[in-house]
Amino acid sequence: MSEFVQVVGPAGVMFVPAGQAPAVAFTPEEQAEIRCRTFTGQQVGELSAEQVIETLAAARRIRAHTDAIEAHALARLDQLRGGDRYVADEAALELRVSRHTAALRLHRARQLTQRMPRVLAAMEAGQIEATAAGRITEATDTVDDQQARQVDDQLAEKLESRRVSPTSPANLARAARRLVEQADPEGHATRARQARAGRKVELLPGEDGLSTLAAELPAEVAASAYARIDAMAHRARHRGDERTLDQLRADIHATLLLGQDPDVAAPETAATVYLHMPVDTALGISDTGCELSGYGPLPAPIARHIMASQQSVWRKVLTDPASSAVLDVGRKRYRPTTAIRDLIAVRDAECTTPG
Repeated sequence: MSEFVQVVGPAGVMFVPAGQAPAVAFTPEEQAEIRCRTFTGQQVGELSAEQVIETLAAARRIRAHTDAIEAHALARLDQLRGGDRYVADEAALELRVSRHTAALRLHRARQLTQRMPRVLAAMEAGQIEATAAGRITEATDTVDDQQARQVDDQLAEKLESRRVSPTSPANLARAARRLVEQADPEGHATRARQARAGRKVELLPGEDGLSTLAAELPAEVAASAYARIDAMAHRARHRGDERTLDQLRADIHATLLLGQDPDVAAPETAATVYLHMPVDTALGISDTGCELSGYGPLPAPIARHIMASQQSVWRKVLTDPASSAVLDVGRKRYRPTTAIRDLIAVRDAECTTPG
């Protein structure tokens, strides 16, 4: 009686005579991806926990690779159609999405194929999905091709050396923004000023009787406003209010805007956000290293403007020059003098970067 062995190949899972088994070997990851493509829901329902985790990882790699192929296909269609403005409409029919969504995917595909080939290669390898790739390309939208390729190379090197993990789209986007800041510090400050000039409030109708009131504000203003609302919500909870924290934040936000008393005492101290700035940047010697806690990098001129605010309080933080680990936090607090505020206002009226 012939002996049969299980073989996993591009056609799926097969049983063939032992002597006829192909010599081509597949890695465990490739075998998992092949099985994942052939699974039915019933088969997944019979897997062990370990096999389910393996299947989830395989599904993610397949999805990332498929996203990369879609980007290649969109870019190729765009090329074949000569960049015609109806390419997004044509693609939307096959992708079964709105024209707007297809246009966004087409833009992302152009960015990836023309300016960020190493990020696209990471997608093909199953490391990065379209969502993360989209956030990376958004971060590089405002720089020229050469700068985008520089960011692409540096980000790929960080991924390969494990200095940046591909598991978090937010971390990838933050790393890309930092690299964009390094590649184009002058443009970063200019874009930040332009963005702050475009601050706005929007009313977005929702479902089931709810709407979203969204405000685009300078990062430090938004962080301070949220910190105050959050502190008031926590105080209300401590006083026995049975609403959830999310409900309290929403209700307090609305009553404050309507000029009503939210029946919650304000915090004893002002809401606080932390802006980290190297001393040489504060002095105007350098334009790097500014970080707003919970947000990310800020252009140095914007950071110095925040630093010079009448409401700002300064504290000295001593860090290790090699690891940046915090070694000591100063006990004394200082406020900027009028002379310092005037100096910052005059010196940073325009971007100080040469050119």
